[in-house]
Amino acid sequence: MLRTIFVLSLPFSLCLSVAGQIHVSDTNPIIHKLSLSNVHAITPAEQQRIARDVLRGTANGFHQNESEFFDEIAERIRWEFQSLGYFKVLVNQPVVRVLGKNGERKIVDVDVSVNEGEQYRLKEIRFTPNSQSSAAELRAAFPIGDGDIFDRAKIGAGLEGLRQNYVQKGYVNFSAVPETEIDEGAHSISLNIDIDEGSVFHMGALTVLGVESEPGARDKLVSAWNLYQGKVFDPRLLQRFLRDVGARPRVKPEQIFRISFDQQAQAANVSMTLLNPSSF
Repeated sequence: MLRTIFVLSLPFSLCLSVAGQIHVSDTNPIIHKLSLSNVHAITPAEQQRIARDVLRGTANGFHQNESEFFDEIAERIRWEFQSLGYFKVLVNQPVVRVLGKNGERKIVDVDVSVNEGEQYRLKEIRFTPNSQSSAAELRAAFPIGDGDIFDRAKIGAGLEGLRQNYVQKGYVNFSAVPETEIDEGAHSISLNIDIDEGSVFHMGALTVLGVESEPGARDKLVSAWNLYQGKVFDPRLLQRFLRDVGARPRVKPEQIFRISFDQQAQAANVSMTLLNPSSF
């Protein structure tokens, strides 16, 4: 069996195109047509869906140069095929043909040849035994069953679900490193996930910045924070705190809070910037 760290990278005689000048940004080329060639294993309709999603995904990005832009297109195609189980897909460098210009921007056709390779299924997910959670609890975070098509997107969603679950329990340094074990004969992949929980962090001090809307507002906020300081860190507590102090419903935690983690004290210190009520 082949074992490798879970770096999801990923084989296409049918040529498929999506036409109709799609604008990506003021600095990137204008893609007139994206063609996927040498594809054998998936339907034309699914290939069209991939091409549309790839172009949509790059529509709002800013890239340092054309090379970076086309590298992203190739990587998004790789992601799409890996999410269909083609774990070892090979995506070739896009071939670009310049059709003309719109102002300073090139109008181009892009062809990407792909060798999708074999389709794999998930055999099982195993976890290292250094977690306080049971294997069943950890496994429940992954929206994919044993025997299902090995879907890179679902694996990624499971890893993100694990991270969120642990952060909400105060494990802000939590990490989960997956390693793949490939059975080429069975066309299956097992995941061995190394869990490192780290230490539990607690809510630290609150610092209030900005201009008070009324005298004493700062002291009232700090006093209300006393009910939260020392609790196990959970980012959802910040929204609860806003409700407790009567903040306007449209005020979001990310607008006014900044969190700094004191690794030595294992504390999450919070700074809060008061906003002008007229802004809401």
